[in-house]
Amino acid sequence: MSVSDRPEQLPVLAVTASSYYRAAGRITDLYHPARLIEGRKDFGGWISDLGCWDGAWLEFSFLHPVVLAAVEIVNGFVEEEPNRTRDDFYYHLRVRAAEIAADGAATPLACLTFADAKTPQVFPFDRERRAEKVRLVVRDVHRLSPAGAIKPFDVVGLRSVEWRGRPD
Repeated sequence: MSVSDRPEQLPVLAVTASSYYRAAGRITDLYHPARLIEGRKDFGGWISDLGCWDGAWLEFSFLHPVVLAAVEIVNGFVEEEPNRTRDDFYYHLRVRAAEIAADGAATPLACLTFADAKTPQVFPFDRERRAEKVRLVVRDVHRLSPAGAIKPFDVVGLRSVEWRGRPD
């Protein structure tokens, strides 16, 4: 799908999650799921709570019903000010497999398989789907780093999620 024929980006009203990481002793929303829709693709985003990545979910609510055509996701979390001597991408688990369901449906709209890559990944849906809410559920993660040198924290992260389609 080229940039010129991509469906329009759909505005998201709210994002909720099964969990998000809160640093001990600090009141912070640095890892809140709402950070996924800020438009940043180089750093930031959402991180699950420690040990809570298996089955972790993110739910996106739209202002009005939409017709979904695709989703663009930037996998992996990167800190805003990482230590310049490390590749922060590998310090967090990255999504390997996820399911997307619309409006509480039991049957997924799509099953996604992610490359372990730092660049945006676009997943067009086999068929368009009308939705008011969409839930993304993490089913598996990438754990390895180059040469196995880094043991990632027990959290999964995403930097950006953009839903594409048209208003209904």
